[in-house]
Amino acid sequence: MTSTTGDWCRECAAVVAFYVIGGFGALILVLSIVVGDLLPHGAIESLDVTDGYLSTAALGGFAGAFGLAGAVSVASGTPTWAAVVIGVLVGLAVGVGAGYLVRVLKNGPEQAAPSGADLVGASATVVSAIPEGGFGEVSVTVNGIRRKVSARADRPFATGDRVRVTHSLSPTAVRVATAAPQDSL
Repeated sequence: MTSTTGDWCRECAAVVAFYVIGGFGALILVLSIVVGDLLPHGAIESLDVTDGYLSTAALGGFAGAFGLAGAVSVASGTPTWAAVVIGVLVGLAVGVGAGYLVRVLKNGPEQAAPSGADLVGASATVVSAIPEGGFGEVSVTVNGIRRKVSARADRPFATGDRVRVTHSLSPTAVRVATAAPQDSL
């Protein structure tokens, strides 16, 4: 069965409509992720009344997936009513997934930067020479978080030397000593 020009125009209009909806959804998704952090705190979140499940990212994901799935369905010959159903189902799956991810990320634990006491026992690299009796700086990584803190030592250390944190002097200062040979590797 061949399609008439009128059928082709209706299909074309449906595809364009789905693409516009999908593009608008993708724009909302990108804006909620990128610009949401640039706006005053709570400007985007004030639209969310469901603790993350109906966030702007979830709405953008729904609309984007709805539009894309609908456009692909109509373009492949599916009737428009079926393309709407397919778009809603795919949009719901993506929207719920995006809402869940936003909620998990929003309510997840925040990892605080390690303090001086957390650094004891860690190996570090001298980034500012430590003079005898004075302070220098070391860079130390604990739990995947890199921190630069003031350091004091019983002997001088040059920039680039590997050392081990032995004591916490304050939340931002430590005492270091020569690293064990296995720490230098």
